[in-house]
Amino acid sequence: MQLHQISTIHSDHNIIFIHGLGGHYKNTWSSKDSEGLLEWLAADLSNSAVWSLEYDAHQFKSSGLAETAKTCLDFLSNRLTEGRITFVTHSLGGLLCKNVLRLSTESDEKNCQKIAQACESIVFIATPHNGATIANNFDTLFKILSVDAPMLQSLRNNSDHLTELGQWFNKFVQKKNVRVQSYSEGKSIKGLLIVDRNSATCGHTIQIDDSDHITICKPTSKSQHIYESILGFLKSNIQDKPIDFVPAVKTEFIDDVLENPGVIGLASIKRKLKLGEIFFDISLDKYDADSNLVETVSFEKMIEKLDTNCSNKVVISGASQSGKSTLCKVAFRKLVSRGFVPIYIRDDNKILEGRIVNRIQKAFREQYDSNNDLNSIKDKLFIIIDDFHLASRKDSVLSELSGYNNVFLISDDIYEANALSEGIVSDFTHYQTRELLPSQRAKLIRRWLELDQNYCPENDNFKEWDKKVLEVDAILGRALGSGIVPAYPFFILMITRVTVSQGNSDRQITSQGYCYQALIYCLLRESGVDDSNFSVYFNFLEEFAYACKDSKSLNLNDLDDFYQQYSDRHYVFPWSELKKVLFSTNILHEDECGKVKFKYVYMFYYFVASSYSRGIQKKDKKKLQEVEEIAENVHIQDNAYIAVFIAHHSDDYKFFESIVLGAMQLFEDVQPATFSKGELDHIDARSLTLADEVSKSININKSPERAREVELEHKDQFEDKHRNNPDSDIDVIGHIDLMLRKTLKYMEVLGSILRNRTGALTKEQIDEGMQAVVELNFRLLSFVINELMNEQSEEEFVEHIVTVLEKRGKTNVSRHSVVRFITRLNVLIIYGIVTKGVIDIGAPGLLKQSVQGVCQKMDTPLSKLFLQLSNMWHENWLDQPKLLALFQDKENGSAVTRIIILNHLKRYLDRKHINYKVKQQIAAHFGIQ
Repeated sequence: MQLHQISTIHSDHNIIFIHGLGGHYKNTWSSKDSEGLLEWLAADLSNSAVWSLEYDAHQFKSSGLAETAKTCLDFLSNRLTEGRITFVTHSLGGLLCKNVLRLSTESDEKNCQKIAQACESIVFIATPHNGATIANNFDTLFKILSVDAPMLQSLRNNSDHLTELGQWFNKFVQKKNVRVQSYSEGKSIKGLLIVDRNSATCGHTIQIDDSDHITICKPTSKSQHIYESILGFLKSNIQDKPIDFVPAVKTEFIDDVLENPGVIGLASIKRKLKLGEIFFDISLDKYDADSNLVETVSFEKMIEKLDTNCSNKVVISGASQSGKSTLCKVAFRKLVSRGFVPIYIRDDNKILEGRIVNRIQKAFREQYDSNNDLNSIKDKLFIIIDDFHLASRKDSVLSELSGYNNVFLISDDIYEANALSEGIVSDFTHYQTRELLPSQRAKLIRRWLELDQNYCPENDNFKEWDKKVLEVDAILGRALGSGIVPAYPFFILMITRVTVSQGNSDRQITSQGYCYQALIYCLLRESGVDDSNFSVYFNFLEEFAYACKDSKSLNLNDLDDFYQQYSDRHYVFPWSELKKVLFSTNILHEDECGKVKFKYVYMFYYFVASSYSRGIQKKDKKKLQEVEEIAENVHIQDNAYIAVFIAHHSDDYKFFESIVLGAMQLFEDVQPATFSKGELDHIDARSLTLADEVSKSININKSPERAREVELEHKDQFEDKHRNNPDSDIDVIGHIDLMLRKTLKYMEVLGSILRNRTGALTKEQIDEGMQAVVELNFRLLSFVINELMNEQSEEEFVEHIVTVLEKRGKTNVSRHSVVRFITRLNVLIIYGIVTKGVIDIGAPGLLKQSVQGVCQKMDTPLSKLFLQLSNMWHENWLDQPKLLALFQDKENGSAVTRIIILNHLKRYLDRKHINYKVKQQIAAHFGIQ
């Protein structure tokens, strides 16, 4: 299922076309290889966004109208979260539309409710509203549309479903004041009128005498009656603010600037890419004049609140590549639809030289087909200045701009902070870009994948989408901490583009390492660096990274000394030339303290790890010693990232072996947990009711789309809460805490290296590493169960909590409730450790064979459980007999094991398209109530 954007406008009014059975998102509405309803309405309704929904035109064969409507509602509600909606439907697409609206009104989910709430008007073209009248015509209709008759049994012979749906729809239209216009065909096909006037009637109905059921929605010219009628109906019902003067924006400016996504190389991978195909509304942080965060707001809502009758002055700041220029382009289109006359000014070389009024006049002539005097519409002008921080005379420019009511400035975050503190732009409202949250990243990735006409996420249970989301998060660095690559659209799209179409011929570097390399190549190429000179810059940056490895920066004096020493050993460009390139591309930058550092930390890790890899290759004693120290201390966040990046650069087995050895030494005196009989008895005795609670919490009716939405919402909340808390290393830490931290980091790092180096290591090496990390996870479980959850420890914990509560005046809390709380906590800890091991260690593809071999060799209830959970998590595959055997194991089974299985089963059922009967069968087998 896809939603094709026909117009290029971003508007608060959406027109959605829905074809019928046997139809096509484009061909239904036009004659072959020509423009038709879609394109003409997109041009004539320039203030509306026109879309066409594509879905499997024969899918009702298996799923039925109601289930298809549910899928359609889930799909639309995830894409059209703002704005008003008009539906234009043909044939049975009209019945699908009515079912979607009904499900929307009955839904408990806010996103789904918005579809019906946003619906303002509907056009029905040859829609069979009355089942009784057309019952005898369905066989012919099915043959014409090339679909099977059994699929629409509910529409035959005075269908109660259609009658009841019609009664509901009439009430809905009256209550919501939805405007409806219908069209009926006047010509027959093979002597039969497919949908007669009585059946097609809903609201005001017009008969099109010269069209049959197929041609009625394919007018051959704009002068045909049906086109003029639909256009007039839509115009009269689109309640846009009156616009006195809106000059036409030049087509070439739209194509070359406003619809240019500005991400290098994207268009070469797909067809020519338009910004509107990938852009969606994002959030901005709003700050007051004292730099205090006021609220987080929607970008499009912010634009909607701008008033043509008031002064509107806005400044948006953010880091390089954070999407600020994209916001300029989207703002331009939306401001046009609001009745403003935006003028976009950007000049990377000599920005804003000369008088600003002359720049505005010149830009207006370049962007609009109009010779109007701008003074006559000065109150409607909206001046958009991109990269304002590059202006050579900012104060003078601001002084000139004070004569305009509406100004939109884009700035970097450093200038914005200084401007705020000095009160330079005190009369502006201040916003700052934000990194995309998990749900937004997933949406952007899915939009990219959907540019491929052959991609259908539902067909593979979203496997490709899920895989790409995990890949992007791994490269962003989210798997090891808060991240090393900023989650801006530029980086996400570049990562997605590189991982989809890798041309990596260097076996030494991993595919993920190649992706980091490609990002840096991209920045250098944008600055005009010739391919033959890349090695000059890479080598310089590698040695610069190593020189500043302790503080990640060099002050200006140290930098001068470093450059002098470097140039004594290497042929290199003058520092002025190097600096111009490296600073203009934001590979390096000077911070507020005057120190030079990498703009983004992933570049530092990439180049310092490259230096260490070269040292390993050359057997540099100093660097080899430092690498050993890194391997022994991967619990330190910087070391964890550097270790993974070394693995990206080098397939040297000795480094991998040192990581494996470090993992084997942790908790080496603790026997791995097995989950055999008696091991969990202390916790298990009080966990039986928890298993019942988990069972009751599973909803097998939840759609995979909604399940992913909920999961991503939780990730959003977590990431948003911690986004201002960067990774930190604790200097003073207890022994047990240190061991736990080391263990978790070794699992993350070793799991990452195994995934990235599967093709470079031998089977024996991979299996040795897999054995070490799986046993480490199991030893950690054993340590937690034995040391933290024994009766004595628990009794001490209960007494401590009761004492604390009593001191706080909570004397009504019983010991039983405290014990119950601790039981829940213990089960959650065990579940968390098992699940983290599954995520960090398990893997799809070839590596799963190693996981399988190690688990089978261990042959314990826990290893069997771990293998099944890994398959469910990474392969989206359920071996029901084996999992059920573990669930029902009377000898070694436990309530804790059942809780772990039920929680993973819940995720599996939520995220996968499964036949409802199969879901019911699984639920019955596992006691899901």
